Amino acid sequence: MKLPWQPLFTIERSGKPEVTISGIISVVDGSGRPLLSVGDVDYEVWGRSCLKPWQLLGHYQDLKTSYRELKSDHLAMMQSSHNGEAFHLQRLREIMTIGQVDPSMLKCPAWHSGDAFTRMDQIRAGEAPSSLYNGCSGKHFGLLMAMNLKGLDVGNYTNPSGEQFVRMRQLLAWLLNRPSNQFATTIDGCRLPNYALSVRELALLYCGLLQGVSVPDQQAAPKELRDALKSLPEVGMLMRQFPELIGGSERLDTRIMTGALTDDKEIAVVAKEGAEGLLSVGIGSCKDYPKGLGIVIKLGSGFDTLRFETVIKYLLERLGLRTPENFVDLAFTHIKTKYHFEVLQRLTV
Repeated sequence: MKLPWQPLFTIERSGKPEVTISGIISVVDGSGRPLLSVGDVDYEVWGRSCLKPWQLLGHYQDLKTSYRELKSDHLAMMQSSHNGEAFHLQRLREIMTIGQVDPSMLKCPAWHSGDAFTRMDQIRAGEAPSSLYNGCSGKHFGLLMAMNLKGLDVGNYTNPSGEQFVRMRQLLAWLLNRPSNQFATTIDGCRLPNYALSVRELALLYCGLLQGVSVPDQQAAPKELRDALKSLPEVGMLMRQFPELIGGSERLDTRIMTGALTDDKEIAVVAKEGAEGLLSVGIGSCKDYPKGLGIVIKLGSGFDTLRFETVIKYLLERLGLRTPENFVDLAFTHIKTKYHFEVLQRLTV
């Protein structure tokens, strides 16, 4: 079997290769032009949590219109993969009150908090795991609230064939110009359906998450999708506005969105981690990239924050969005990182 991955970087110790990390990278601009393709960028991967903005988009306007007490931070929680920290739990409890939903309705697996200190306190106190602490609980609450509005059977809300997932598939299909019935489907770790799309397609989606869809294109879309398409950049900006709610303390996607890895803190950046080795990043309009960028990295070895940070930092440097680090620790000069890719093209105004 031919694997879709290619080497991304190799760590050498005293001149001998010690470890090589392989994967796929797709970088596209707002015109859909590839700036970088490493590995098989047309290989379809499960979108996992990187699809959460579009899972919310399918019922975003319904929630905003019918639940007037929902604030922007509550809506941000509905596309999060949260750590279950105190500030996450506060928003989740507010959502439960507003939407008249509770953890007993959730079908996502029961967890302890993803935050190490909170989890330790829960275990010491003998607190049982709860679906509330599952990183996807906000997404599930949003779906349950939207289904209640339509009188759908919330007891069967995870059914992949349910009406509640139709609009999301239609949105993805329209944005990617492909039939909505041709997405391969699986069951995600939170027990909701998840879909396969190519690494390049996922990069295109993240490029458009902040840029949105032009008014002429909105008008050309099917009538039932127009309001959702109009809301696309608003959903993206919720991530930008509440990065700590999307992930949590010290999470890589949160750090990227707070500008920890880029020089210009005014450039809008969104980022989302996905299980089993996905990192998706959207760069808003800036001097060098007026139509923005979409970046997706898929690691063949699964999720590893350190490996992801190594790749994304170098990639941002080569794109001109980050100044290379010049610090040299003389105790570790025998360790070198060799990259196996290069950004061959920089598009400027």
